[in-house]
Amino acid sequence: MENQQPTLSNWLTLIFLGAVWGSSFILMKKALISFSASQVAGLRVAISFLVFFPFALRYLKKIPKEKWKYIAAVGALGSLFPAYLFAKAQTQLDSAPAGILNSLTPLFTFLWGISLFGQKGNLQRFLGILLGFVGACLLIIDPNQGFSLNEYALLIVLATILYGLSGNVTKHYLQEVNPIHITAVSFFFVGLPALILLGSTDVVSVLQNDPESWKALGYVSILSLGGTALALMLFWKLVQDTDALFGAIVTYLIPIVAIIWGIVDGESLQLIQYFGFGLILISVFLMGKKKATTKKP
Repeated sequence: MENQQPTLSNWLTLIFLGAVWGSSFILMKKALISFSASQVAGLRVAISFLVFFPFALRYLKKIPKEKWKYIAAVGALGSLFPAYLFAKAQTQLDSAPAGILNSLTPLFTFLWGISLFGQKGNLQRFLGILLGFVGACLLIIDPNQGFSLNEYALLIVLATILYGLSGNVTKHYLQEVNPIHITAVSFFFVGLPALILLGSTDVVSVLQNDPESWKALGYVSILSLGGTALALMLFWKLVQDTDALFGAIVTYLIPIVAIIWGIVDGESLQLIQYFGFGLILISVFLMGKKKATTKKP
């Protein structure tokens, strides 16, 4: 079944997701003041797991067993691994650059789509992805330090590769599954590993001895419930209603919000990086707009 032209509701959902996920990076930055990267990631996944656990047990029975492996893959590729990669990366990267690098997701969504899932591309979408990629590159350039890219930035690139694959798995193998069921059950599969890893850290000691850690826990809770649980349900629904590439466009809106939060928090960007915004906005238009087709009699 061919997807329809994105509706106003689809675009509003996209903008909302951009605002929510764009705020995730400043929340992680604040949480990392008290917690380690493993603790932030573990708490993020574990909180969502605990919230969804009662529902997941019921939803699991409604999902065909042959779909379980795909939902488990979505949980690992779209939540568990990226949570750890992003948290680790942000121990050395500000929130704005982290949000900017996240905009590479549509590129890998498209590449996974055409290489493994038989998705057809067109010049318009190729151009949109190219402009978005160039815009993202301009945003991470530091004129004072050349074009060097550190290993922590590459962790986010790896996370975007996983995001792209996760979106395609959802689109091609879980099209008929309720998005709420996908979200709840995916955390059911990855929640236990997150709890085990979290339990191997000194998170309890941190909460007992660092007064600021409770504020950090609040940041992680907001990140988990708003930026992970609620947002993922909306995202999977958006992917089902449109396609994986349109859903991935949200990552071109995320840097705008991330940079705004970064500026509020005292971070700064160069003029050439602001120029990247223009390219990103153009790419959003090109990738989201489908060419009109004329039906033959």
